[in-house]
Amino acid sequence: MKSTNVSILLTALALSNAAPAAEFEYPELAVAPRASERVESEAARESSDRWVHAAIEAPAAMSILSGLVLAANGTDDDPTKSWPKYAPWAGIGVGAAWIGLTELALKRNPPYSTAAHDLATMPKKTTREQLVRERYAEEALENAASIARKMKYFSFLTNAGAGVFMAAAAKDRSFGRVFAIASVATAFTPLLFAHTWEKTADAQKDYKKRIYGPVAGVSLLPRNSRGDVAPGLVLAFRW
Repeated sequence: MKSTNVSILLTALALSNAAPAAEFEYPELAVAPRASERVESEAARESSDRWVHAAIEAPAAMSILSGLVLAANGTDDDPTKSWPKYAPWAGIGVGAAWIGLTELALKRNPPYSTAAHDLATMPKKTTREQLVRERYAEEALENAASIARKMKYFSFLTNAGAGVFMAAAAKDRSFGRVFAIASVATAFTPLLFAHTWEKTADAQKDYKKRIYGPVAGVSLLPRNSRGDVAPGLVLAFRW
């Protein structure tokens, strides 16, 4: 009696035969949670997330504080220099601009809530409509992450620049210089901590990459060139 060979075959042909479910056709529709669900859940807690921009607001607050301390302690009184007197206002202005952007502009126009409102008006009956809806939601998640990435780099450049300017304008061994140097150090905060919007978009992309539909079944597989076949196990993965 001939021995029976058991084979494991990974083949693209098995994908179409073994996994007819429609949800496996598009990763956007198979991922859990879907991008639209993620947008809606983030929008629900967006208004109550007080510290979403904390990594950007921390250096902004430090720039304001450094500017106030520098103004109180006085700048370099060298009569040949006129620029030091503007240094405190540079720190205060940069810090106030970032606080205004995060607390007023972004929180009055929250990206997730805006996207969730648009998603609520989009049809979702057919597969095509669902796909369009999910891809729009993915774009909304990535747009928020893109805004966060731009903000953290501009935050670093502007706050560090203001800190260096204030340090150069401060008197030697004064509190003004100490706080200005601390302001430069604090400017690195956005680069050290990922923004919530970035983490949300990255997590959704990671979920999408992990989608697969393993389907196992018994089949007859070719054994040799003569056309002989043997029982085998077909294992198909959908990515």
